[in-house]
Amino acid sequence: AGKLRYMDSREDEQIRGITMKTSAISLSHVYSKDERRKALINLVDSPGHVDFSGEVDVALRVCDGAVLLVDVGEGVCVQTISVLRAALYQHVKPILVLNKVDRLITELHMTPEQAYRHMYQLIEQVNVILGMRAAEVMFEKVHLEAAENKTEDGAETDEAREINQDDQAFTSQSNASINEEEEFRFSPEKGNVIFASAADGWAFRIDHFARLYSTKFGIREEALRQ
Repeated sequence: AGKLRYMDSREDEQIRGITMKTSAISLSHVYSKDERRKALINLVDSPGHVDFSGEVDVALRVCDGAVLLVDVGEGVCVQTISVLRAALYQHVKPILVLNKVDRLITELHMTPEQAYRHMYQLIEQVNVILGMRAAEVMFEKVHLEAAENKTEDGAETDEAREINQDDQAFTSQSNASINEEEEFRFSPEKGNVIFASAADGWAFRIDHFARLYSTKFGIREEALRQ
């Protein structure tokens, strides 16, 4: 796990250890205990390196959702911000995966409290990017609404007409998703943050432990998720 690099099929990708071209694979996922309910997931792996940003933009146009992978040791980098903003601009709702959690113990030698605070700060840093995008969407909506206003004699100004023509497609998408983008944020209790270690082959959300302790101690699962 974490070493096979199955999606990096090119020789130069294996040598350099990075994804250079977008690749896709179809996976069958069983999400019920009786194995009767299955879902087909088309997974698209796009490069994260800044030199291949065009591949990310193309991949986002065909995706319904995105997995934003953040190395907890490296933290939020410049390309992390660029990729997340590109996903939000395409109205692709992401989930956050904090990968290489094992590094906090094996390399950085953090205590449990230090690891908790470190990951809490990482999530807040990503949420700042979401807040900035929500503010941009709000200002864009205000700007477009102002451009639609009529002049006193009932005729549109040339500027308003030009803006309306250029942004007509964007306006409909923006108005439909503005409430979602303003309210959306990463939070473990919402189930959109995953803690993982690809090298060790494990990942979990807090609801996994909530379900475990609910069965063990007889406490309501909803209360444990808070």
